[in-house]
Amino acid sequence: MSSILEIFFPLCDSDTVRWQRRTPDVEHGIWPDVADERLQQWLQTDAIRLYIPGEWISVWQVELPDVARKQIPTILPALLEEELNQDIDELHFAPLKIDQQLATVAVIHQQHMRNIAQWLQANGITRATVAPDWMSIPCGYMAGDAQRVICRIDECRPRSSQQVPFRGMERRAGAGSGHVPRTAQ
Repeated sequence: MSSILEIFFPLCDSDTVRWQRRTPDVEHGIWPDVADERLQQWLQTDAIRLYIPGEWISVWQVELPDVARKQIPTILPALLEEELNQDIDELHFAPLKIDQQLATVAVIHQQHMRNIAQWLQANGITRATVAPDWMSIPCGYMAGDAQRVICRIDECRPRSSQQVPFRGMERRAGAGSGHVPRTAQ
């Protein structure tokens, strides 16, 4: 069995980064409260998953005009500008799936992307899968702490016609700082 090192970014900068290593004997702690030698070995041998707060990401579905496939990433900001109600120059757009005339797009603020990249570089992590934290829990379950509750459900109903109803949409409750995308309620 290969090991997976899961790292959980906090919602607030003042909170700690947590980690969990999935092996037959699960280990966990606060980053980096393990001996540097062990941590360096894990960073070289384990699959690394960095889970970021789901509040940082919103997922949208947009109808595409007739354009060449290679142009799609460049037109996504303009297609979503009215729905997002934010300065699109401050956002990062990542196409997740493109089906004929529909694109599923993840949107995150560029400052969050810079913070993630800086943290990875500062901690010597050169490869990692980055995903919203709600993907760390199985469908139909929830997790929580004093600040927030995350619930991963199988299906949801969007609040607007543009928000994507896809498997794994999260619900949010509780306090937190920053932009909280509108999700299924």
